[in-house]
Amino acid sequence: MTTLLDPLEVRGVIFKNRIVMPPMATELATENGEVTDQLIKHYVERCDKVGLIIVEHSYASIEGKYSPRQLGIYDDKLIDGLSRLAREIKKRGVIAAIQINHAGGKSSSKITGVKPIAPSSVIVPGGVEEPSEMTLGDIERVQEAFEKAAKRAVKAGFDAIEIHGAHGFLLNQFLSPITNKRLDAYGGTLEKRMKFPLEVVERVREAIGDKLLLYRLGADDMMPEGLTIEESKKFAVKLEKLGVDIIDVSGGLCGSRPEN
Repeated sequence: MTTLLDPLEVRGVIFKNRIVMPPMATELATENGEVTDQLIKHYVERCDKVGLIIVEHSYASIEGKYSPRQLGIYDDKLIDGLSRLAREIKKRGVIAAIQINHAGGKSSSKITGVKPIAPSSVIVPGGVEEPSEMTLGDIERVQEAFEKAAKRAVKAGFDAIEIHGAHGFLLNQFLSPITNKRLDAYGGTLEKRMKFPLEVVERVREAIGDKLLLYRLGADDMMPEGLTIEESKKFAVKLEKLGVDIIDVSGGLCGSRPEN
């Protein structure tokens, strides 16, 4: 019988056990998103019993920042600090992953200095202001930001990359009928609502080569007229076909945000 303490091999990467520390925001980065000694200490102290640590959500672009001292991965100047973090986790025998995110409509101009963007001009659960509906140019630019962020994660030495598609953030906003009211190729039917997150996955998969790819899936909005488990099952099949190795299941659009 397989137990939590048994090793696991995925895409040639061997986890010493099946215990995972999921991504949890700490607010221990600098205001520019840089790694701090305090942040590294936080993760080192949690390396003892786990096989995988998924470092908290890091913003892929300035406009996608969610909170004041969120970890960043939006610029090459952050790679050195991220490298230190990955190295300290890995030297303790733990697989190191990092989660990449864009807050979309859950961001705020108070934090980023710019108006939030989202699939539609709909205030999302947990949002504080009405976002601008993303143009096709915005869509391309954000996809490129995810791609570049993933390349930085690889350069920093992380073993795996997780794309954040849950908790009411941008990719979840596209998938959810509550927050996606678009009338073009990126909204309406489930197939169209899946288009943006699947394109992000495709670009990240290509960018990271043979590295492990995880996807944090918000499988159920837990709200009336929201995304359902049945829809998410269909989405998960497409994630697997595009090369996602591990689906990290969560749920809820999450209507709260940190105090600013």
